[in-house]
Amino acid sequence: MDIIEILKRIGFQPASDFFVKQYEMKGLLANAAERTVAGLIDVLIYITVFVVFNLYSFFWGWFFATFYWLFRDMLPFFSSGSVGKKIVGLKIVAEKNSANDSLFLQNLLRSAIFLLPVINVLDYFSMFSASHQRLGDMWANTIVVKKKK
Repeated sequence: MDIIEILKRIGFQPASDFFVKQYEMKGLLANAAERTVAGLIDVLIYITVFVVFNLYSFFWGWFFATFYWLFRDMLPFFSSGSVGKKIVGLKIVAEKNSANDSLFLQNLLRSAIFLLPVINVLDYFSMFSASHQRLGDMWANTIVVKKKK
């Protein structure tokens, strides 16, 4: 039994081949390198928010940094992605007819995986699969694609 089969049994479902291929054939599927750069930009923002608010209080530093990290893909002024994704030129696309039909819920599911620290390493390396999906993407039936120019 491979890792994808194990993940399917516990509720993680990679996007359908058709859904992924329609973006891949157009050269729009975001690769792991692009997603890593976007993630590093978000980490720098997280650290900055933590340091700035930590000057006032450790609680507020932790609170606002964690708020940004969990809700970065759902901020109303950055639809379909975080600041890092916007800078790199990426966006989140939901597979139609998925079990999770709310984009807010899908983004919350994508971010909830970060609450489980042990899984974060596995989550990162799952981006190197054929569909370039993190575990959070599989859980929420989303993929990250390049914005059309």
